[in-house]
Amino acid sequence: MDLFDVAQACRRRWYVTVPLALLTLAMAGLAYYAVPVVYRASAVVGLAPSPLTGGEGNGIINNGGTIMLANLTAAGIDSASVAQDIKDSSGATDFAAAVVAVPGGQMPMLNLVASARDRDTAVSAVTIAQQRAQDELDRIQANAGISERAYGVIYQVSGTPNVEELRPGRKKLVAGIVGLGVIVSVLAGLLWDLRKSREPKENGAVSNESAARGTDGGEDGDGDPIADGPDGQTHDHVNDSTRYLLDHESAMFHSPAGGRNTGEPGRADPAGRGLVDSGEAGDAGPSEPRSPAETERGGNATSRHRR
Repeated sequence: MDLFDVAQACRRRWYVTVPLALLTLAMAGLAYYAVPVVYRASAVVGLAPSPLTGGEGNGIINNGGTIMLANLTAAGIDSASVAQDIKDSSGATDFAAAVVAVPGGQMPMLNLVASARDRDTAVSAVTIAQQRAQDELDRIQANAGISERAYGVIYQVSGTPNVEELRPGRKKLVAGIVGLGVIVSVLAGLLWDLRKSREPKENGAVSNESAARGTDGGEDGDGDPIADGPDGQTHDHVNDSTRYLLDHESAMFHSPAGGRNTGEPGRADPAGRGLVDSGEAGDAGPSEPRSPAETERGGNATSRHRR
């Protein structure tokens, strides 16, 4: 079986594949809109030497440059304790900070990103993070013994934080539902087509078996057993009819008094005395008319003799 056969089977059983495909699309649409919206706000801040000294007297800048000071600041505000404090203060669900790669000779920058269930919360988290970045920078320089006049400073690069509306995982979820639904629809149509294709063969086999049983003496052509006779044995209609005719035919034969039964039918008496034996009657002459009771007894005896 190739793809063409599968396509033909799905086309023949469209009443199975099409409803399943429509159900898949409906489920994918529900999943698309059921994924909650997440707002992500981001802001970029730069780090520069002190405008008063130009970096003179700042040992960190003198030894590693402003990029070293930026890395220390990013690591400080991205630490677990500071990030958790930002999330608790703003109500954000996630926060991260990282150094932005810039061409050589430019001032380093930090990218602050916060996620929340609503727009205002995300913006608030980024605003709080900007203030915490300055606080963390001051703490690092104070611990290094740098005078306040030589402190590096944080300055705003982007104005209002940029806010994006996201539905994380929505595309993957919808793609998974659609893919699974297509597979189920095709398999259902194919299996239903195979089942329907086998039914005529199975019905033909059952009919042939029933016809074969009908030739047996114990069943008729419809597969039903023939009714048992009064003697407990199986009889067909032809044997019963023959037996009935033989039983009643015996009433037409009789034996003359003192003579023997010849098995030949009687003939009418010209005198109107009933049937007389046309066989060997001896000297007894024409037999006397018989009463109905005698005729019935004679017929029964003949029937038992023939049986």
